[in-house]
Amino acid sequence: MKTFTSLAILLLLAVALPQTLVVAQDKAKPEPLKGMAAVYKASELIQEGKPAEAVKVLDAAKGTVPAKEEWKWWQNKGTAHAELCQDDKAIVCYREVLKLNPKGPCRTILATLLQEADLGEEALDVLNKDEDPRYPEHNAILRVIIEGPFKARWPLTWPKLHHRSKGGNYVVISDIGVTDQEMDALEAEAAKLDPNDKLYAQRLAKFHKPHDDLVSAANLMELSRKEFMAFAGISQSRWPKGKRLRVFFFRDQSRFMSFEQECGGRGVSGSVLGYYTPMWRYISLFNQPGGTKVAGNITQGTIETFWHEGWHQTCHIITRRCPLWMNEGIAEFLGYGTCKDRGTNIELGLLVRAKKDSYTGYELVKEMIRLNRFIPFKEFFYYESREWNTDRVSLNYAQAWSIVYFALRGDNELFKKDFCKIFAELCKDRPATEVIPEVIDDKSMAAYEAAWIAYWKRM
Repeated sequence: MKTFTSLAILLLLAVALPQTLVVAQDKAKPEPLKGMAAVYKASELIQEGKPAEAVKVLDAAKGTVPAKEEWKWWQNKGTAHAELCQDDKAIVCYREVLKLNPKGPCRTILATLLQEADLGEEALDVLNKDEDPRYPEHNAILRVIIEGPFKARWPLTWPKLHHRSKGGNYVVISDIGVTDQEMDALEAEAAKLDPNDKLYAQRLAKFHKPHDDLVSAANLMELSRKEFMAFAGISQSRWPKGKRLRVFFFRDQSRFMSFEQECGGRGVSGSVLGYYTPMWRYISLFNQPGGTKVAGNITQGTIETFWHEGWHQTCHIITRRCPLWMNEGIAEFLGYGTCKDRGTNIELGLLVRAKKDSYTGYELVKEMIRLNRFIPFKEFFYYESREWNTDRVSLNYAQAWSIVYFALRGDNELFKKDFCKIFAELCKDRPATEVIPEVIDDKSMAAYEAAWIAYWKRM
Protein backbone atom coordinates (compact mmCIF):
# COMPACT_ATOMS: atom_id res chain seq x y z
CA MET A 1 0.00 0.00 0.00
CA LYS A 2 1.40 3.40 -0.99
CA THR A 3 1.70 6.03 1.70
CA PHE A 4 0.07 9.44 1.57
CA THR A 5 3.50 10.92 0.84
CA SER A 6 4.14 8.60 -2.09
CA LEU A 7 0.77 9.55 -3.60
CA ALA A 8 1.77 13.21 -3.51
CA ILE A 9 5.12 12.40 -5.11
CA LEU A 10 3.42 10.36 -7.84
CA LEU A 11 1.51 13.46 -8.84
CA LEU A 12 4.82 15.04 -9.85
CA LEU A 13 4.84 12.69 -12.83
CA ALA A 14 2.27 14.99 -14.37
CA VAL A 15 4.90 17.72 -14.37
CA ALA A 16 7.58 15.52 -15.93
CA LEU A 17 11.17 16.67 -15.75
CA PRO A 18 12.87 17.31 -19.07
CA GLN A 19 15.78 15.06 -20.04
CA THR A 20 18.18 17.95 -19.84
CA LEU A 21 17.91 21.40 -18.36
CA VAL A 22 20.64 23.95 -18.80
CA VAL A 23 20.27 27.23 -16.96
CA ALA A 24 22.83 29.96 -17.42
CA GLN A 25 23.78 31.42 -14.07
CA ASP A 26 26.34 33.74 -12.64
CA LYS A 27 28.32 31.38 -10.37
CA ALA A 28 29.14 34.14 -7.97
CA LYS A 29 25.58 35.39 -7.70
CA PRO A 30 23.05 33.00 -9.24
CA GLU A 31 19.81 34.52 -10.43
CA PRO A 32 16.56 32.92 -9.23
CA LEU A 33 15.12 30.46 -11.73
CA LYS A 34 12.10 31.66 -13.65
CA GLY A 35 9.26 30.11 -15.63
CA MET A 36 9.21 26.37 -16.24
CA ALA A 37 12.86 26.06 -15.24
CA ALA A 38 11.73 26.82 -11.67
CA VAL A 39 8.86 24.34 -11.93
CA TYR A 40 11.24 21.60 -13.07
CA LYS A 41 13.75 22.43 -10.37
CA ALA A 42 11.04 22.30 -7.73
CA SER A 43 10.08 18.82 -8.94
CA GLU A 44 13.67 17.71 -8.51
CA LEU A 45 13.89 19.17 -5.02
CA ILE A 46 10.65 17.54 -3.86
CA GLN A 47 11.79 14.14 -5.13
CA GLU A 48 15.10 14.67 -3.30
CA GLY A 49 13.19 15.26 -0.06
CA LYS A 50 13.73 19.04 0.00
CA PRO A 51 10.21 20.51 -0.12
CA ALA A 52 11.13 23.69 1.80
CA GLU A 53 13.72 24.55 -0.84
CA ALA A 54 11.16 23.79 -3.55
CA VAL A 55 8.77 26.34 -2.04
CA LYS A 56 11.50 29.00 -2.11
CA VAL A 57 12.28 28.28 -5.76
CA LEU A 58 8.61 28.46 -6.73
CA ASP A 59 7.93 31.63 -4.75
CA ALA A 60 10.84 33.35 -6.48
CA ALA A 61 9.34 32.42 -9.86
CA LYS A 62 5.75 33.43 -9.12
CA GLY A 63 4.15 35.17 -12.08
CA THR A 64 6.83 34.06 -14.58
CA VAL A 65 5.26 30.79 -15.74
CA PRO A 66 3.30 30.88 -19.04
CA ALA A 67 -0.46 31.02 -18.46
CA LYS A 68 -1.15 27.63 -20.01
CA GLU A 69 1.45 26.03 -17.72
CA GLU A 70 0.60 27.93 -14.56
CA TRP A 71 -1.34 25.03 -13.09
CA LYS A 72 1.94 23.09 -12.91
CA TRP A 73 3.42 25.82 -10.72
CA TRP A 74 0.43 25.50 -8.35
CA GLN A 75 0.64 21.69 -8.52
CA ASN A 76 4.26 21.58 -7.39
CA LYS A 77 3.69 24.22 -4.73
CA GLY A 78 0.77 22.22 -3.35
CA THR A 79 2.85 19.05 -3.26
CA ALA A 80 5.72 20.83 -1.49
CA HIS A 81 3.37 22.24 1.15
CA ALA A 82 1.75 18.81 1.62
CA GLU A 83 5.19 17.29 2.19
CA LEU A 84 5.83 19.99 4.82
CA CYS A 85 2.53 19.10 6.57
CA GLN A 86 1.19 22.57 5.66
CA ASP A 87 -2.15 21.19 4.60
CA ASP A 88 -4.05 24.49 4.62
CA LYS A 89 -1.60 25.95 2.08
CA ALA A 90 -1.62 22.74 0.03
CA ILE A 91 -5.42 22.85 -0.19
CA VAL A 92 -5.31 26.45 -1.50
CA CYS A 93 -2.78 25.42 -4.17
CA TYR A 94 -4.67 22.33 -5.32
CA ARG A 95 -7.91 24.28 -5.57
CA GLU A 96 -6.10 26.67 -7.94
CA VAL A 97 -4.86 23.74 -10.02
CA LEU A 98 -8.41 22.55 -10.65
CA LYS A 99 -9.59 26.07 -11.48
CA LEU A 100 -6.90 26.36 -14.14
CA ASN A 101 -7.02 22.73 -15.29
CA PRO A 102 -10.07 20.67 -14.27
CA LYS A 103 -8.19 17.57 -15.48
CA GLY A 104 -5.27 18.40 -13.18
CA PRO A 105 -3.77 15.37 -11.42
CA CYS A 106 -4.48 16.54 -7.87
CA ARG A 107 -8.16 15.73 -7.52
CA THR A 108 -7.58 12.68 -5.35
CA ILE A 109 -5.01 14.25 -3.04
CA LEU A 110 -7.11 17.41 -2.66
CA ALA A 111 -10.13 15.31 -1.67
CA THR A 112 -7.93 13.44 0.82
CA LEU A 113 -6.72 16.67 2.44
CA LEU A 114 -10.25 18.08 2.54
CA GLN A 115 -11.47 14.93 4.27
CA GLU A 116 -8.71 15.30 6.85
CA ALA A 117 -9.86 18.89 7.46
CA ASP A 118 -13.41 17.57 8.09
CA LEU A 119 -14.63 19.17 4.87
CA GLY A 120 -16.33 16.01 3.67
CA GLU A 121 -18.95 17.60 1.43
CA GLU A 122 -16.35 19.53 -0.57
CA ALA A 123 -14.18 16.41 -0.73
CA LEU A 124 -17.03 14.40 -2.27
CA ASP A 125 -17.76 17.25 -4.67
CA VAL A 126 -14.13 17.26 -5.82
CA LEU A 127 -14.21 13.50 -6.38
CA ASN A 128 -17.57 13.43 -8.11
CA LYS A 129 -16.96 16.25 -10.58
CA ASP A 130 -14.25 14.46 -12.53
CA GLU A 131 -12.78 11.42 -10.81
CA ASP A 132 -9.10 10.71 -11.37
CA PRO A 133 -9.10 7.34 -13.22
CA ARG A 134 -5.59 6.47 -11.98
CA TYR A 135 -6.66 5.80 -8.40
CA PRO A 136 -10.04 4.01 -8.48
CA GLU A 137 -9.38 1.88 -5.37
CA HIS A 138 -8.06 4.86 -3.43
CA ASN A 139 -11.08 6.97 -4.35
CA ALA A 140 -13.53 4.21 -3.47
CA ILE A 141 -12.03 3.82 0.02
CA LEU A 142 -11.86 7.59 0.43
CA ARG A 143 -15.62 7.79 -0.20
CA VAL A 144 -16.21 5.16 2.49
CA ILE A 145 -14.12 7.14 4.99
CA ILE A 146 -15.90 10.42 4.15
CA GLU A 147 -19.36 8.90 4.35
CA GLY A 148 -18.50 6.99 7.52
CA PRO A 149 -20.10 3.80 8.84
CA PHE A 150 -23.44 5.23 9.98
CA LYS A 151 -24.75 7.59 7.31
CA ALA A 152 -26.31 4.91 5.09
CA ARG A 153 -28.46 3.44 7.86
CA TRP A 154 -29.34 6.73 9.57
CA PRO A 155 -29.30 9.40 6.82
CA LEU A 156 -31.09 12.01 8.96
CA THR A 157 -29.62 11.40 12.40
CA TRP A 158 -26.05 10.21 11.72
CA PRO A 159 -24.59 13.59 12.90
CA LYS A 160 -25.45 12.47 16.45
CA LEU A 161 -22.59 9.99 16.04
CA HIS A 162 -20.16 12.53 14.55
CA HIS A 163 -18.59 14.91 17.05
CA ARG A 164 -15.75 17.43 16.96
CA SER A 165 -13.75 17.83 20.18
CA LYS A 166 -13.91 21.01 22.21
CA GLY A 167 -10.46 22.07 20.97
CA GLY A 168 -11.47 21.35 17.38
CA ASN A 169 -8.55 19.06 16.55
CA TYR A 170 -10.38 15.72 16.72
CA VAL A 171 -13.38 14.40 14.84
CA VAL A 172 -14.73 11.26 16.51
CA ILE A 173 -17.29 9.08 14.75
CA SER A 174 -18.77 6.70 17.30
CA ASP A 175 -21.85 4.74 18.33
CA ILE A 176 -20.68 4.46 21.94
CA GLY A 177 -23.44 5.19 24.45
CA VAL A 178 -26.36 4.42 22.11
CA THR A 179 -27.90 1.27 20.67
CA ASP A 180 -29.00 0.58 17.12
CA GLN A 181 -32.60 0.39 18.33
CA GLU A 182 -32.35 3.86 19.87
CA MET A 183 -30.89 5.25 16.65
CA ASP A 184 -33.61 3.56 14.57
CA ALA A 185 -36.26 5.17 16.77
CA LEU A 186 -34.63 8.61 16.42
CA GLU A 187 -34.44 8.19 12.66
CA ALA A 188 -38.12 7.31 12.50
CA GLU A 189 -39.01 10.42 14.52
CA ALA A 190 -36.78 12.64 12.38
CA ALA A 191 -38.44 11.29 9.23
CA LYS A 192 -41.75 12.72 10.45
CA LEU A 193 -40.43 16.29 10.19
CA ASP A 194 -41.54 18.36 7.23
CA PRO A 195 -38.54 19.39 5.07
CA ASN A 196 -40.59 22.36 3.82
CA ASP A 197 -40.98 23.75 7.33
CA LYS A 198 -38.84 26.89 7.61
CA LEU A 199 -37.69 25.62 11.02
CA TYR A 200 -36.82 22.17 9.64
CA ALA A 201 -33.05 22.52 10.13
CA GLN A 202 -33.48 23.67 13.73
CA ARG A 203 -35.91 20.87 14.53
CA LEU A 204 -33.65 18.26 12.94
CA ALA A 205 -30.61 19.55 14.84
CA LYS A 206 -32.28 18.54 18.11
CA PHE A 207 -31.81 14.90 17.06
CA HIS A 208 -28.07 15.44 16.60
CA LYS A 209 -27.01 16.05 20.20
CA PRO A 210 -24.14 13.61 20.88
CA HIS A 211 -24.19 11.17 23.78
CA ASP A 212 -22.15 12.19 26.81
CA ASP A 213 -19.82 9.21 26.26
CA LEU A 214 -18.96 10.46 22.76
CA VAL A 215 -18.28 13.97 24.08
CA SER A 216 -16.05 12.53 26.81
CA ALA A 217 -14.15 10.39 24.31
CA ALA A 218 -13.52 13.31 21.96
CA ASN A 219 -12.34 15.63 24.73
CA LEU A 220 -10.14 12.91 26.21
CA MET A 221 -8.48 12.50 22.82
CA GLU A 222 -7.98 16.26 22.56
CA LEU A 223 -6.36 16.33 26.01
CA SER A 224 -4.16 13.38 25.02
CA ARG A 225 -2.93 15.19 21.90
CA LYS A 226 -1.83 18.13 24.06
CA GLU A 227 0.08 15.71 26.27
CA PHE A 228 1.70 14.10 23.21
CA MET A 229 2.87 17.51 22.01
CA ALA A 230 4.17 18.44 25.47
CA PHE A 231 6.18 15.22 25.84
CA ALA A 232 7.69 15.81 22.39
CA GLY A 233 8.54 19.40 23.29
CA ILE A 234 6.56 20.72 20.33
CA SER A 235 4.70 24.03 20.48
CA GLN A 236 0.98 23.97 19.72
CA SER A 237 1.72 26.56 17.02
CA ARG A 238 3.41 23.78 15.01
CA TRP A 239 0.04 22.12 14.46
CA PRO A 240 -1.10 22.47 10.81
CA LYS A 241 -3.93 24.96 10.49
CA GLY A 242 -7.25 23.22 9.91
CA LYS A 243 -5.90 19.71 10.49
CA ARG A 244 -8.40 17.51 12.31
CA LEU A 245 -7.55 14.00 13.42
CA ARG A 246 -10.20 11.40 12.65
CA VAL A 247 -11.07 8.50 14.95
CA PHE A 248 -13.68 5.82 14.34
CA PHE A 249 -14.64 4.41 17.73
CA PHE A 250 -17.03 1.47 17.65
CA ARG A 251 -19.19 0.11 20.41
CA ASP A 252 -18.39 -3.48 19.48
CA GLN A 253 -15.91 -5.54 17.50
CA SER A 254 -18.25 -6.72 14.75
CA ARG A 255 -18.86 -3.23 13.36
CA PHE A 256 -15.15 -2.42 13.80
CA MET A 257 -14.19 -5.44 11.67
CA SER A 258 -16.89 -4.74 9.10
CA PHE A 259 -15.74 -1.15 8.60
CA GLU A 260 -12.12 -2.32 8.39
CA GLN A 261 -13.10 -4.52 5.45
CA GLU A 262 -15.01 -1.70 3.76
CA CYS A 263 -11.86 0.41 3.98
CA GLY A 264 -9.77 -2.09 2.07
CA GLY A 265 -8.97 -4.68 4.72
CA ARG A 266 -5.65 -4.58 6.56
CA GLY A 267 -5.74 -8.14 7.87
CA VAL A 268 -6.48 -6.97 11.42
CA SER A 269 -6.62 -9.88 13.84
CA GLY A 270 -9.39 -10.44 16.35
CA SER A 271 -7.04 -9.71 19.25
CA VAL A 272 -6.38 -6.11 18.17
CA LEU A 273 -8.41 -3.34 19.84
CA GLY A 274 -7.48 -0.73 17.25
CA TYR A 275 -5.00 0.53 14.69
CA TYR A 276 -3.71 3.63 12.93
CA THR A 277 -3.41 3.67 9.15
CA PRO A 278 -0.66 6.02 7.83
CA MET A 279 -2.20 5.93 4.36
CA TRP A 280 -5.50 7.44 5.52
CA ARG A 281 -4.32 8.93 8.81
CA TYR A 282 -7.30 7.77 10.84
CA ILE A 283 -7.54 5.58 13.94
CA SER A 284 -10.13 2.84 14.28
CA LEU A 285 -10.95 1.38 17.71
CA PHE A 286 -13.59 -0.68 19.45
CA ASN A 287 -14.47 -0.76 23.12
CA GLN A 288 -12.91 -3.72 24.93
CA PRO A 289 -15.71 -5.96 26.20
CA GLY A 290 -15.62 -6.56 29.93
CA GLY A 291 -12.75 -4.13 30.45
CA THR A 292 -12.38 -1.70 33.33
CA LYS A 293 -14.27 1.51 32.55
CA VAL A 294 -12.13 4.61 33.05
CA ALA A 295 -13.88 7.48 31.24
CA GLY A 296 -17.60 7.13 30.92
CA ASN A 297 -18.00 3.78 29.15
CA ILE A 298 -14.50 3.77 27.59
CA THR A 299 -12.43 0.85 28.83
CA GLN A 300 -8.79 0.93 29.96
CA GLY A 301 -7.49 -1.39 27.21
CA THR A 302 -9.13 0.71 24.51
CA ILE A 303 -7.82 4.03 25.77
CA GLU A 304 -4.32 2.57 26.10
CA THR A 305 -4.57 1.45 22.49
CA PHE A 306 -5.62 4.97 21.56
CA TRP A 307 -2.67 6.49 23.44
CA HIS A 308 -0.26 4.28 21.49
CA GLU A 309 -1.90 4.75 18.08
CA GLY A 310 -2.74 8.38 18.84
CA TRP A 311 0.96 9.17 19.16
CA HIS A 312 1.61 7.64 15.73
CA GLN A 313 -1.21 9.73 14.27
CA THR A 314 0.08 12.91 15.92
CA CYS A 315 3.71 12.22 15.02
CA HIS A 316 2.78 11.65 11.38
CA ILE A 317 1.27 15.12 11.29
CA ILE A 318 4.30 16.78 12.93
CA THR A 319 7.09 14.96 11.09
CA ARG A 320 7.56 12.07 8.69
CA ARG A 321 11.24 11.75 9.57
CA CYS A 322 10.95 10.04 12.97
CA PRO A 323 13.07 6.84 13.09
CA LEU A 324 11.36 3.61 14.08
CA TRP A 325 12.94 3.26 17.53
CA MET A 326 11.89 6.79 18.52
CA ASN A 327 8.41 6.63 17.02
CA GLU A 328 7.55 3.21 18.49
CA GLY A 329 9.40 3.94 21.72
CA ILE A 330 7.37 7.09 22.40
CA ALA A 331 4.15 5.26 21.46
CA GLU A 332 4.95 2.48 23.93
CA PHE A 333 5.94 5.02 26.59
CA LEU A 334 2.68 6.97 26.21
CA GLY A 335 0.59 3.81 26.04
CA TYR A 336 0.59 3.33 29.81
CA GLY A 337 -1.34 5.83 31.88
CA THR A 338 -4.24 6.63 34.16
CA CYS A 339 -7.47 8.37 33.31
CA LYS A 340 -9.79 10.03 35.84
CA ASP A 341 -12.83 12.31 36.04
CA ARG A 342 -14.42 11.13 32.76
CA GLY A 343 -11.23 11.77 30.86
CA THR A 344 -10.55 15.31 32.08
CA ASN A 345 -7.47 14.24 34.06
CA ILE A 346 -4.79 11.92 32.62
CA GLU A 347 -1.23 10.94 33.45
CA LEU A 348 0.85 9.24 30.74
CA GLY A 349 4.23 7.55 30.63
CA LEU A 350 3.81 5.41 33.73
CA LEU A 351 6.08 2.49 34.55
CA VAL A 352 4.33 -0.88 34.56
CA ARG A 353 6.58 -3.53 36.07
CA ALA A 354 4.33 -6.57 35.61
CA LYS A 355 1.05 -7.69 34.07
CA LYS A 356 -0.96 -10.84 34.63
CA ASP A 357 -1.37 -11.83 30.99
CA SER A 358 1.86 -10.70 29.25
CA TYR A 359 5.46 -9.66 29.74
CA THR A 360 5.99 -5.94 30.14
CA GLY A 361 8.66 -3.84 28.49
CA TYR A 362 10.25 -3.50 31.92
CA GLU A 363 10.59 -7.27 32.32
CA LEU A 364 11.90 -7.76 28.78
CA VAL A 365 14.51 -5.01 28.96
CA LYS A 366 15.78 -6.22 32.33
CA GLU A 367 16.26 -9.67 30.84
CA MET A 368 17.82 -8.32 27.64
CA ILE A 369 20.43 -6.42 29.60
CA ARG A 370 21.10 -9.36 31.92
CA LEU A 371 21.71 -11.65 28.93
CA ASN A 372 23.41 -8.94 26.84
CA ARG A 373 20.83 -9.40 24.06
CA PHE A 374 20.09 -5.75 23.38
CA ILE A 375 21.07 -4.06 20.10
CA PRO A 376 23.93 -1.52 20.43
CA PHE A 377 22.67 2.06 20.17
CA LYS A 378 24.93 2.80 17.20
CA GLU A 379 22.95 0.18 15.23
CA PHE A 380 19.52 0.43 16.86
CA PHE A 381 19.17 4.16 16.28
CA TYR A 382 19.28 3.54 12.51
CA TYR A 383 17.00 0.49 12.34
CA GLU A 384 14.53 0.41 9.45
CA SER A 385 11.56 -1.89 8.83
CA ARG A 386 13.62 -4.83 7.57
CA GLU A 387 15.69 -4.90 10.78
CA TRP A 388 12.75 -4.07 13.04
CA ASN A 389 10.22 -6.64 11.83
CA THR A 390 12.14 -9.80 12.66
CA ASP A 391 11.63 -12.61 15.17
CA ARG A 392 12.86 -10.23 17.89
CA VAL A 393 10.30 -7.52 17.15
CA SER A 394 8.85 -7.65 20.68
CA LEU A 395 12.35 -7.08 22.06
CA ASN A 396 12.80 -4.13 19.70
CA TYR A 397 9.63 -2.54 21.06
CA ALA A 398 10.83 -3.11 24.62
CA GLN A 399 14.28 -1.66 23.94
CA ALA A 400 12.77 1.36 22.18
CA TRP A 401 10.39 1.96 25.11
CA SER A 402 13.23 1.68 27.62
CA ILE A 403 15.38 4.22 25.75
CA VAL A 404 12.51 6.71 25.62
CA TYR A 405 11.68 6.10 29.28
CA PHE A 406 15.34 6.66 30.17
CA ALA A 407 15.33 9.91 28.17
CA LEU A 408 12.10 11.32 29.59
CA ARG A 409 12.00 9.85 33.11
CA GLY A 410 15.63 8.99 33.77
CA ASP A 411 18.41 10.87 35.53
CA ASN A 412 20.69 11.66 32.57
CA GLU A 413 19.98 15.29 31.68
CA LEU A 414 22.47 15.31 28.79
CA PHE A 415 20.72 12.41 27.05
CA LYS A 416 17.33 14.00 27.63
CA LYS A 417 18.59 17.22 26.07
CA ASP A 418 20.02 15.43 23.03
CA PHE A 419 16.91 13.25 22.67
CA CYS A 420 14.71 16.35 22.53
CA LYS A 421 17.12 18.10 20.18
CA ILE A 422 16.99 15.16 17.76
CA PHE A 423 13.20 15.26 17.67
CA ALA A 424 13.18 19.04 17.20
CA GLU A 425 15.54 18.72 14.22
CA LEU A 426 13.44 15.92 12.71
CA CYS A 427 10.48 18.31 12.85
CA LYS A 428 12.44 20.60 10.52
CA ASP A 429 12.12 17.87 7.86
CA ARG A 430 15.72 16.69 8.28
CA PRO A 431 16.56 12.96 7.89
CA ALA A 432 17.45 10.95 10.99
CA THR A 433 20.64 9.68 9.31
CA GLU A 434 21.84 13.28 9.21
CA VAL A 435 20.50 14.52 12.54
CA ILE A 436 21.49 11.70 14.90
CA PRO A 437 25.28 11.72 14.22
CA GLU A 438 25.23 15.52 14.25
CA VAL A 439 23.71 15.60 17.75
CA ILE A 440 25.32 12.47 19.25
CA ASP A 441 28.90 11.61 18.30
CA ASP A 442 30.34 8.08 18.68
CA LYS A 443 31.84 8.78 22.11
CA SER A 444 28.58 10.19 23.47
CA MET A 445 26.60 7.32 21.93
CA ALA A 446 28.72 4.79 23.84
CA ALA A 447 28.43 6.81 27.05
CA TYR A 448 24.63 7.05 26.75
CA GLU A 449 24.36 3.31 26.15
CA ALA A 450 26.45 2.59 29.27
CA ALA A 451 24.30 4.99 31.31
CA TRP A 452 21.13 3.33 29.99
CA ILE A 453 22.40 -0.11 31.03
CA ALA A 454 23.33 1.14 34.49
CA TYR A 455 19.94 2.85 34.90
CA TRP A 456 17.92 -0.26 34.15
CA LYS A 457 20.14 -2.44 36.31
CA ARG A 458 19.26 -0.12 39.20
CA MET A 459 15.54 -0.07 38.47
